[in-house]
Amino acid sequence: MKTRVKVKSVCLFLLKILCLTGFLWQGVKFLQLYYSYPTSVQIDIGRGDTLEFPAITICHTNRLRKSFVEDRWPEVFGENSTVGKRRSLAFDLMQFLPNYYINLTLEEQIQAGHQIQSLVPRCTCERT
Repeated sequence: MKTRVKVKSVCLFLLKILCLTGFLWQGVKFLQLYYSYPTSVQIDIGRGDTLEFPAITICHTNRLRKSFVEDRWPEVFGENSTVGKRRSLAFDLMQFLPNYYINLTLEEQIQAGHQIQSLVPRCTCERT
């Protein structure tokens, strides 16, 4: 019985040695193949005179300018209207405008919104 266990242990050991040898042989072959190809690296480091300004998004929660609304519907939101004096203008806009806003053309919607010139009067970027 002990001989059978010894034979089994020796066979298992030889199998492990064989597997390890095959693994090392394949690893060496793979590395030889990998390093047989030429390597070419070209790095250009430069500093340009101008920087491309990063893309930014300015989100404003007001879809419409107050001046546009007052000019477009003076009878409702103008200085002489009674609607704006009863409650806040924001509340009146929420009640009144959704039906009218969807009927505006795309060009009118763009004109009604805040313009970048009035939101960002000046923007600079300093290079260090």
